[in-house]
Amino acid sequence: SVFLPLYQAYPSPIQRADAARYLLAHKHGGVYFDLDYECFAPLEPLVAGASLVLSYKEGSDFAKGASNSVFGSAPSHPLWAVVLDVLRNRSRTPLSGHTAVLFSTGPAVLREALRRLLRLRPGEQISAPMLTRLRETLGIAVLDSALLHPVTAERRDLSKASAEGERPLSAVCTHHFVSSWVAHNSSAHADTERRRREGHSHAALEGAGLSVLQENAW
Repeated sequence: SVFLPLYQAYPSPIQRADAARYLLAHKHGGVYFDLDYECFAPLEPLVAGASLVLSYKEGSDFAKGASNSVFGSAPSHPLWAVVLDVLRNRSRTPLSGHTAVLFSTGPAVLREALRRLLRLRPGEQISAPMLTRLRETLGIAVLDSALLHPVTAERRDLSKASAEGERPLSAVCTHHFVSSWVAHNSSAHADTERRRREGHSHAALEGAGLSVLQENAW
């Protein structure tokens, strides 16, 4: 495969895991879920009539937008060819911390692919009519966050009872945001939360970021 050298050159396991899920979806199609998902109802009603399904996720900074933690696709959907182009464009991104992963292989890649399909100008935001156009022309459905991402990453530390209390009745699944690929640091998390409370619009992107693990006990 022409993509194999790029895949093998990624410096971290999570980047290879990100790239592999896109390649498998492109070749074979199917439904992908991160291991830290919990589902409460069948997915079939959500994917009916669509050839590719993504989930929107609320949150701050890289947490907000289309997510690569869950998706479904028919084989050879046109989105994946664009995703592979974005991966090539970003393949030399230095692994300076967890945000570099999000940018080079993570959800930011899917978001950039959607922007390229829509031919957006720099700074132009995706609107509801644009999502309708994606559905009508390419069969891409971007689901509301209430369905598959009812609790934001910023509130992942809620107790189980509190999380269930916040979960909308329409939720089909929820994401627990374990993020087993990073070395969690309580001081760094606390500092990010402080910046958010102070109104920093890009709190999670400031500072050194969390270290990326080279091995995963899972």
